This record gives sequence, C-alpha cells and structure tokens, in this order.
Amino acid sequence: MKSNVEVLRLIKSCGDNFVRLLQKLGILYVRPKRGLEPIGPAVGRQSTYTNPVNGEEPLHYVSENYYNGKVLLLYPLVIKHLAQAILTQMNKEYAIKEAEFQGLGPGGEMLAHILQLQMDKLLSNNSSINSDNGRDKVVLVQDILEPIPLGKAIEANRNKGKLASLICTIVNPDTCFTDFIHAPQGPIMLITLIKEVLVRYRQDHLLVKADVESGNIIWDPKNEWDKLAKVMEEADVESERERQRLVV
Repeated sequence: MKSNVEVLRLIKSCGDNFVRLLQKLGILYVRPKRGLEPIGPAVGRQSTYTNPVNGEEPLHYVSENYYNGKVLLLYPLVIKHLAQAILTQMNKEYAIKEAEFQGLGPGGEMLAHILQLQMDKLLSNNSSINSDNGRDKVVLVQDILEPIPLGKAIEANRNKGKLASLICTIVNPDTCFTDFIHAPQGPIMLITLIKEVLVRYRQDHLLVKADVESGNIIWDPKNEWDKLAKVMEEADVESERERQRLVV
C-alpha cells in the first residue's frame, strides 16, 4: 500500500488520466496491446462455468482487463479526487446543484459519502442555491457499474416517491449502457470517469484460447498484481519510446 505522500504525487502527475492513476495503485489492469496484438497476459476471474468436457470440474472465466474495488477502499484521497471530477462533470453537463447521493456497495457508499460532503460544502458556501429543492433528486452511486443492483435501487426509490435523476460511476465496463440506463420512468443519464470493457470469456473463446493453451494467464490477479504492474510499466516504456521516435 502506498503512503499518502505517494498517493498525492500520483494524483498530481496523473491529473485527469484516471486509468493510469488506478493502474499505478493496483486497482485496474488494462491488458497492453501493440496495435490489436496483446502483449500482456489475460487474467482469470473468480466466476466459473460448467466444464463442457466432463460436466464436473468447473472452469474459470478469463478476461483481458481486471478491476479490484477492494484496493480502492484503501485510498480515500483517491476517492475524494474522483468524486471532485464527478461533481465537476455533474455541474457542467446537468447543472445539479443539490441532491441526495445513495451509494451501492462498499465502494459506492464511500464515494457517495464524499460526494455528499463536497456538495453540501458547496451549498453552504453559495447562498443563491435553494436548499429546499434538491433532496427529491436522487443520485445513485457505484464504483463500478452493475445494472442489477441499480435496477433494484431505482425501484426502491420509486416506491418511496423518489426518482433517480442521475447515476455516477468510476468504472463502466458495460458495452450496452454507455450514456444512460433504461428505467420505468424513462432513461436515467449516466456519468462515468472510465470506460473499460471487463467482458468475461469462456476459456475456449477465440480471444483467449491461445492464452489458456500457452499459459499466458494470471489466474490470481489480486495476489499476483506485481506481475501485471510490471507488464503495464514495460508497455508504458515502449509506448513512450515510440512516441519520441515519431516526434523526432
């Protein structure tokens, strides 16, 4: 785990490159590629499916990217930085000045708490905002987009006479819901900082079959993060060399 000083340096150096920030903190792995060719390992998933050969021993799904939300919870300074970016986008695109933030899951709850604190502070410093009109607006918050819990939260709020007006996430891995979520009351707009597909594949899928056969898989990414970090660092060095070559 990195110290607060190291985290602040990373936040400053990465700026609004949120993918790079989460990569450096061991939260997000994005499989490096040279053009369309992967130059790093795929990763194993905890979820399994029935073995089509013997129907007995389950097989683990495989993915090209990996997100570890538990590590994010170790870095409140990072969550605060991400929350500020979300608030900035909210004010710029939707002009929401006050709302009730509801977090789903541990990461969403921490993010929602910080968002609420930041918005309430903004409200207390701006007397022109009418504080009587905001609490009927519900903003649902997740660290990573998961449609099923969102659907349940939307319905629960409807039963209480509240309408979710916006959804905020740090990572959106879904290829179907990119700008909004379908809901009974109509589409709910979506704000997300990072769009990285986290599709899981069966081991015989064309995109990962060769990796499985050659052993190019990190089956326990949480405990083998050093290997993934090294791959991404080497890819960064190669990319920088290529960039400098093109400049010259």
